[in-house]
Amino acid sequence: KVAIKVLDKMRLDLQSQRMLFREVSIMESLFHPNLLRLYEVMEVPSRLYLVLEYAGGGDLHARISSQGKLSDLESKLVFAQILSAVKYM
Repeated sequence: KVAIKVLDKMRLDLQSQRMLFREVSIMESLFHPNLLRLYEVMEVPSRLYLVLEYAGGGDLHARISSQGKLSDLESKLVFAQILSAVKYM
């Protein structure tokens, strides 16, 4: 499964577009179990399509919003995963 993120380039100023393309370039080179994979980038004049690894579990904000705070053990595990990803980058 994949997720497709659609970005409207017309809503971004030139500096934001440059930052976006730099971020995409970096994402293409990252391979880590705690980071979403970027599989493909497709560009048309007005939009950018990012084909990403599907994260069926949702994000941390959604998890906390729907189920409340994390337990101490869950917090430690999530923090360790975040640190691992940041260290890799």
